[in-house]
Amino acid sequence: MADISIALTGLSATASVGTVTAKVKRNLAVQHLQGAARFSQVVGQVEASIAAQGFGSSFDEIIWHSNACVLLSVAALEAYANETFLDPQNCFPEVSPDYVGSVWPTIEGAPVLDKFQIALTMRSRQLMDKGAAPFQNARLLIALRNAITHFKPEWHTDNAEHKKLSEKLESALDQSNQFFPNEHLFPVRWMKHSNTGWAVQSAVTFMQAFETASGYQPKMDYSALSY
Repeated sequence: MADISIALTGLSATASVGTVTAKVKRNLAVQHLQGAARFSQVVGQVEASIAAQGFGSSFDEIIWHSNACVLLSVAALEAYANETFLDPQNCFPEVSPDYVGSVWPTIEGAPVLDKFQIALTMRSRQLMDKGAAPFQNARLLIALRNAITHFKPEWHTDNAEHKKLSEKLESALDQSNQFFPNEHLFPVRWMKHSNTGWAVQSAVTFMQAFETASGYQPKMDYSALSY
């Protein structure tokens, strides 16, 4: 009985001729990245609206979409790493699928950037340079995502943790913000289109660096991504 492989956007599937059963596996890394890009676009649109019509209550939308952009940018990295280990035949053709399956439970909960390094090790490839910009920006992006996800409010006069993260972000983010010029970057002064663009670009650049290091085909045409 012959097998048919079906290639669909965001899907991988197999079906057996002469049967009515099929297996479908949906991947979301690309969808998450595209969603992050869309949220970043909205931030830019709202900024343009504020410039034309005045501040009003529009900054709420900037908050919503800035946070969503960062959350999905990191979700894209998380999904990419998981999709790699859950497709062993294509991603690790020289390694036994049973071995990959046995390793997966031990690394499933590992930090996402460590998963990419482990994947390179399993492909006998050189590890990514942790001091290089793609790795450093991805690390900052994840730190920002973590602070948003596990947000802890602090008094404006006693915001030690917010200040600490803000100082880390200063090296990468646009610090100007006409609405909150005197606050730390985190939790709200970082929220602007130039910085949501940085979030998406950081995810893209890391993915591209990993693909170069691993020899994988690109997940998507990154040049077509508008953010």
